[in-house]
This record gives sequence, C-alpha cells and structure tokens, in this order.
Amino acid sequence: MLRRDKMPFALWHVEIPAPSEVNADPRLPVVIPPMQRDFDKRYTAWITTESLTTLTSPVPDGGGGLDLIDLPISEAFVYPHEGRILEAWAKKLRLARAEAIESQDAAAREIIAGIYNGYIGRMRHAENWSSKYKQHHHQPVWRWAIIANARARARRHAMRIASEHSLWPIAAHTDSWTYLTDGTVDLADHTGNLGRLQVEKRIELTDEMREQFTNAQAITVGTVESILASKISTPESGR
Repeated sequence: MLRRDKMPFALWHVEIPAPSEVNADPRLPVVIPPMQRDFDKRYTAWITTESLTTLTSPVPDGGGGLDLIDLPISEAFVYPHEGRILEAWAKKLRLARAEAIESQDAAAREIIAGIYNGYIGRMRHAENWSSKYKQHHHQPVWRWAIIANARARARRHAMRIASEHSLWPIAAHTDSWTYLTDGTVDLADHTGNLGRLQVEKRIELTDEMREQFTNAQAITVGTVESILASKISTPESGR
C-alpha cells in the first residue's frame, strides 16, 4: 500500500490527468511539464517521486490536489538506497549565492549560477563522464528530481504570494518567476529555510514597457526578456 508521506525515491510510470481534470489554479503554469501538451488529453509518462508528490499536494500549497488513486501507476523503478549526497555541496552554493545577492555582486552571482546549472545540466549525459572515476556523476534521475523539487518550491511560494498580495506571475520557468508590482511589495521568502526563493532582479518599467506588456497576446519568459532587453543588458544584470 502506497502512502503519500512514505513514498520512496523512485521513477513512476503514471497516467497523468489532463490539465482540465485538475483543480490547480490556472493562473500558475501546469503542475508538471507533461501536462502542458494538450489541455484535454491524458498522458502516460515516467515521473519522479517529487513530481508525484506535487501532483498529490494540496492546491493552496501549489499542488494538483489529486489523490494517489487519481494517478494510475503501472510500473515503478524504486531505488533501494537513499541519501543526501549533494546536500553539503548545495548548501555551500546556496549560502554563497545569498551573500552575492545581499552584496549585489552580479559577477559572483553569475559564477555561482554557472557552477550549479553547469553541474546539474551535465548530470543528464553519460558522455560528460566517460572516465571510470567520474561515471557516478551521470545521474539523470537526480537531475529530474532536483528540477521537480525547485518547481514545487516555486509553486508553493507563488501561492503564498497570491494569498498575501493577490499577485500572480506573468511568466515562469522552473523556479524563476516574473511579477509585475507597484514596487512596494516584498516578494522574497524570509522563512530562513535553505533553498528559499529570493528576489534577484528589480527593473523599473518605462511607459513603453508597460504598453508592451498590456498589448502582448501571450506572455512567456521570452516575451519578458524581449521587453526588458534594454534593462537586462545593463552592467548590473551582468538558470
């Protein structure tokens, strides 16, 4: 019998409901990426425990509000051993990133992001770790779980912001979210928890930018980057 609070680290072959069948708030992106293909179509896919947990988490916490019975599981690949091998490494990077943001050191922030994104990205491909002494770094499932966890934390924080400030993101990519505010709202997570989301960039909009956002038929990360291009290229700005 599978319990939501006792699920092991695993890959699950799941029949995923169509977005139209899920009660998650439509003002956020779909709960997990496979759901974005077709609003009214179900899919089967291999997903991590992190994604399965997000699908079954309460909607106010950024989840899909589903029960395990709503997610038919046909197969599972369960890891017999679990541990926190990357915890010390990740903690050092998070603390260094927080210090860089606090001191407004854009160059340091960029270097730290490059270290993190570079390593997580290279986990996916075996050819990056051809040496027999490095093959243990080839961990595509770890990478999927890390990304799923970041996405879940961002969704949970977005629901808190919506509850407290009635604000919703205009664009989102994993754990990078863009909001339009009047400049008086503090969107940072001040819980003190490791992995908390922080404001990395604030840009004052010109009248022209506001008009572009108003007239945009669909706002994506690409739309935001295009509209803010003149600001993003400044020295202050420097996944």
